[in-house]
Amino acid sequence: MESKYLKSRELNVRSAGTISSARKTVKAKDIQWADIAFVVEEKHRNRLEAEC
Repeated sequence: MESKYLKSRELNVRSAGTISSARKTVKAKDIQWADIAFVVEEKHRNRLEAEC
């Protein structure tokens, strides 16, 4: 999803994963930075709610 909006002048986007092997993992500061956070699966949302 990030690549779809990377060139937007109106949005700042970044992506991160929820598992430790992800290139970049989501941290609490990422969630605080975001106005909106999108997840692909419900289990990702559950992980974020539990950890952040």
